[in-house]
Amino acid sequence: MPRDEDVDFEKGRVSNKRETLENPAEIEAGPSLHFETLEPRLLLSADFLPVTGTIDIPGEEEAHVFTLTEATAVHIDDLSAANVEWRLLREDGRVVASADAGDGNSDTNGHRADMMSTLALASGTYTFSVGGIGSATGSYRFEIKDLSQSIPISSGTLIEGQLPTGRETQLYSISAGQGDILDLELETLSGGIWSDVGVRITDPFGNNLIDAAFSVSDTPLTTGILNVGGTYILSIEGERLQSGPIDFGVTLTRSRATTTSPTDGTETPIVLGQDIDATLADIDDVHRYSISSANPGLFLLTPHRSPSNLFWINATISDTMGRSQTQVIGNGDRLFHLPAGDNLLEIQSINAANLSYRMALRSVTGAPQIAYGDVFEPHLVPGSDSEVYRFDAQAGDTFSVTTSVPGAQHYVNLDLYDASGQRLTTSQDMLGRTTVDRAGTYYILVRGDMDNIAERNAAFRLDKVTD
Repeated sequence: MPRDEDVDFEKGRVSNKRETLENPAEIEAGPSLHFETLEPRLLLSADFLPVTGTIDIPGEEEAHVFTLTEATAVHIDDLSAANVEWRLLREDGRVVASADAGDGNSDTNGHRADMMSTLALASGTYTFSVGGIGSATGSYRFEIKDLSQSIPISSGTLIEGQLPTGRETQLYSISAGQGDILDLELETLSGGIWSDVGVRITDPFGNNLIDAAFSVSDTPLTTGILNVGGTYILSIEGERLQSGPIDFGVTLTRSRATTTSPTDGTETPIVLGQDIDATLADIDDVHRYSISSANPGLFLLTPHRSPSNLFWINATISDTMGRSQTQVIGNGDRLFHLPAGDNLLEIQSINAANLSYRMALRSVTGAPQIAYGDVFEPHLVPGSDSEVYRFDAQAGDTFSVTTSVPGAQHYVNLDLYDASGQRLTTSQDMLGRTTVDRAGTYYILVRGDMDNIAERNAAFRLDKVTD
């Protein structure tokens, strides 16, 4: 199999053997599957791991194996000329990411990409498997780029760069804090048209905040107000069918959101964890509550079952940075970020009078701490209530949550959230085997259904899975 000289991450180390397996059980394959372990070579400037080869016959699949000795955030850059599909798998066979690069629906890069621009990989051994789409054959090249090697940039400075073949991705990084705003001005583009290039900005958790085609404009693209601080990645991404250089110029500007409290002193202060029980007597009534927080963080608003129709009641949260969000409280639990200061919660009727409601507000960031091996016992009163627990995990940790009483059924829902407020998985009365690829704090939300009247008592155990 022809290939370029292979280069490994500085933090990766692999053996230098190559194997051809006749009957590999781990990966589905066509008539031919080759395994190639990438040669170890450590370079001070190594910022990417090339994966190259040729699909010689239809149905052939080639698998490249590499090992990371540290958790690493990466970008997968597709420079292939052939119509190929790829999968990145962990040792346990779990698919971390995949794309059918030639089907026109799930490109790896660009504004039509169907996968995240950044991936978090825990330490361990991975298989990057490449095969032709249908009867396609031909050469391929991917670069697995280490995001820690992205080019650091300063706010307000013009960035001029080039995609030498029109297919590459250029990666840049900038530090920003909670409450900052990132504005991206797309200034110049030559050698291609706007649809040939994509631009993305991703947050420290891999969430896309900007995902657009490169359309030169005097109006900048904006991330809005950032909920978390950390390193943000700007990627300028070419399209895989391009064949010539593309030059670009962009400016990324960081600014600070202004803060003004939306409260006026007439509000009822909310005590975290205590129920609010009230009635909107008039159709025009608006109940105003102040939410005071010394620090920014995640919060949870939990409505309880009521004799009134909760789908006729709106809850609007306005924060000190000028953001407002409205949701019908009948939709259930609501997880949201709040900055420090005096924020505002407004409850009002949509189209009726004499509507009673009951709800509670809790700090998610300040939830009780648990650890692997701990039993936690939620007590939901009423049964539509919720409780939150937090725990710390390392990249690559695998864990589960099960009832600590064999055979018990509690009829409550368990949701797993990361520190950005993204829900990762959900299930009833358990969380099955789950692996996280980023180190940090995670949250388990135990919530009753809105139609639960009777209280719910449960007992669960958080266990680290080591097999």
